[in-house]
Amino acid sequence: MSEEQQDAFKEIGNIGAGHASTALSEMINKRVTMVVPRAYVVPIRRVPEVVGGYEVPIVGIYLNVSGDIPGKILIALPAETARYLVRELLGEEPTPEFSAPLEQSALEELGNIISGSYLSALGEFLNRRFVPSTPSMAYDMAGAVVDLIVIELGERVNYAVTIETRFVIASCSLSAQFFFLLDEESYRKVLEVIGMYLK
Repeated sequence: MSEEQQDAFKEIGNIGAGHASTALSEMINKRVTMVVPRAYVVPIRRVPEVVGGYEVPIVGIYLNVSGDIPGKILIALPAETARYLVRELLGEEPTPEFSAPLEQSALEELGNIISGSYLSALGEFLNRRFVPSTPSMAYDMAGAVVDLIVIELGERVNYAVTIETRFVIASCSLSAQFFFLLDEESYRKVLEVIGMYLK
């Protein structure tokens, strides 16, 4: 992407982060600030590198997106971020591998809020319709999570529009990554529409 296109995605991310901050604040009854330091595109094979390496354990919350520009979403939470959020959401210490159904449900709902907020912002910006599916969650090494998504969704994805996200809750700063996974055609459509908007 060009620098202008990256700035456009960062703007979209910040709008979505603002919506998500409000919803999450209401859930945990604490002030939540979410910011987007930068946005960029990487090939799908490099997603594990972006989150810290192929063998780094993450919580991956993923879902399918239908509508005008289909794709997939992956929200990658470092294990420490996921544990902190579970404690805030449920008021108790999570299990080592997030295996309790209530923990998984809480993280999936968090993914629902974040993805819905970002897709809403993206839809308004591009004047396109995006329809998210129900999210699923996996806890594994980053490489395994990405492989699982590509295999499970049964389609080839080429690019990952990456929106870095940072949570600040009660002076605690947490990192996360939001990926919009697109095949060649969908990626081209997104860039075409953003190019029309920037002219």
